[in-house]
Amino acid sequence: MSTEHTNQSEPDINDVFDDIVFIEEKLTEQGYSQGFEDGQSRGNSESFHLGYHRGSELGAELGYYYGITTFYLTNKTDKSSKVTGILESLKLSIEEFPQTNDENCDIFELANGIRAQFRKACTTIMISTSAIQTSLDGIIKYLNPFTSLISCHMVNYITEDHWKALIPPDIRNEIRTEENIEEAINIFWDKTGNEDKLLKYKNFVQFIEEGKKYTIDGLAHACIDTVQLRDTLNKLGCSVNDVDYLKIKEFMSEKKNHEVEKTAKLVSTLCKFCKNDNERLSVIEAGDGKGYLSSRLALEYKLRVLGIDASLSNTENALKRSAKLEKAWTGLTKRAEDIENGIIPTRRGRRKNNADKSVDKLKANYKTTTLYITPQTDFGNIFNEYFPQENSSRFCLSGLHTCGNLASSCLKIFVENCDIDVLCNIGCCYHLLGEEFCVDEFFDNRKLREMTTEAGFPMSNHLKSLKFKLGRNARMLASQSTHRTIHQRELPQISLFYRAVLETIITEKFPHYTNSVQVGRSKKTENFIDYVRSLAGKTQIDFDSISDEELIRYEQSFQTNRLQINLFYLIRMTFASVLETLILLDRLLYLREANVPHSFLVKLFDPILSPRCFAVVALKT
Repeated sequence: MSTEHTNQSEPDINDVFDDIVFIEEKLTEQGYSQGFEDGQSRGNSESFHLGYHRGSELGAELGYYYGITTFYLTNKTDKSSKVTGILESLKLSIEEFPQTNDENCDIFELANGIRAQFRKACTTIMISTSAIQTSLDGIIKYLNPFTSLISCHMVNYITEDHWKALIPPDIRNEIRTEENIEEAINIFWDKTGNEDKLLKYKNFVQFIEEGKKYTIDGLAHACIDTVQLRDTLNKLGCSVNDVDYLKIKEFMSEKKNHEVEKTAKLVSTLCKFCKNDNERLSVIEAGDGKGYLSSRLALEYKLRVLGIDASLSNTENALKRSAKLEKAWTGLTKRAEDIENGIIPTRRGRRKNNADKSVDKLKANYKTTTLYITPQTDFGNIFNEYFPQENSSRFCLSGLHTCGNLASSCLKIFVENCDIDVLCNIGCCYHLLGEEFCVDEFFDNRKLREMTTEAGFPMSNHLKSLKFKLGRNARMLASQSTHRTIHQRELPQISLFYRAVLETIITEKFPHYTNSVQVGRSKKTENFIDYVRSLAGKTQIDFDSISDEELIRYEQSFQTNRLQINLFYLIRMTFASVLETLILLDRLLYLREANVPHSFLVKLFDPILSPRCFAVVALKT
């Protein structure tokens, strides 16, 4: 992960305010420094009363918001009465924030309310291109000192002594014993409670909290929620109501059901964004998979949908699934409506006539095809080939968890194709992204790589000018879920430790294979001996030449690393959300550079249930 710096032009003076919203570092520049200093000093006075750790963090955060708000209200002349009202309300909320602990007041709930107000203010003001650039620069500056930690291979944890080589010394000095490790892990799960422990591991805690500042959750202005998006769409003339979606739980896991319900409702709303009032956009669903989203849009929202997937097997599975769903749709919707209205649903039976109508509806509204999508794909011709009676020319390009470069391609298609008016894209599988300035050591999906003609990262001209690269290990890390790990208190599988021990054996006994053995996913094993024996035939190394007794000796000699590697894994994971934020802001910046001002990052899903929870939404106006 690195950049090659080139000369940058100075930001326009009109973008100064937008810059300060995205990075505190800019708050020392002439013209607005005093506003922030006043706000920060106020925040620090609150910190004193709120407790050593959480209080200082919260006070600094409130001071940050207060400084920005004060500066804008004091210095900006081109603000509307609505903007002024929002900022005045935000300023008052900060001023009325309790300066001492009050048993009858939930200060963290109040703080969340202030964060929501700040997001709303930033959405109303509209963040500029240079502001996103500044945010990305801040993230890169934060990440650069930790490039080796982020890009390391976990298999080399023991052979390259990652703990000593990559963990900051002040953290290592705090965490020396197994008891220290266990206490630090517990703090990672939950930092509320014992202030003495927080003081004992203050450098460790500070390390964790510092990273949060550079995540989308930490950059309160970088992302909006669905309520804020609704307000924005209403301003643009796209009528949005709060009618809830049907809660149909069959045919999908809880996770997939959550994703489909939320995305289908959003896409159906976005399809109302059309230049002709009585017309709705048709939908192109990229990476259709099994047709979960497409079939829901066709059946519940009666939209015309063409699902496109590069895999023939996925297309065939989508057709099979839709055939099952269409037969059961009438009964499922009736059941969902009954449950919603508090009525105990009757036993499921045949409703042949109504079912036939649902079958006809789905067949009329939903078609699938196998195709590898590129920015050059002619969607108008393809859509009208499958829907010859429609003569559609305006589309919404949607994608629910588009994999790797497909997410980037969708953004490029939206920008370059005049037939696409609306974009709603939720990307995933960052590890499968192709990078312009980085050649991967190996690539999991070689067939997909062969079909890829353009790099998926970076997208923005700003990061391209820096020749910025992440590397495969960093992208793998970006795909991990910090929220879910903390919520479920998930430690890595014991196989992570076993693989690190195995690498020491390879290094000592089979040095020609050092750093070259890939064992892939292994089945669950009872112990280290079983783990090694399960690799028979997977590599060129004859592990059977090593006795069970010798394997046990190897494992026992590294027992001190067994617990330590868990904490190392969690420390490294603190960068996961930061890396994802960098990738998503790069995509948002690409749209802004392409003169698409109405482009947003929207938090659409519960990150614990669905870790890839951010949608890139854009509208051509």
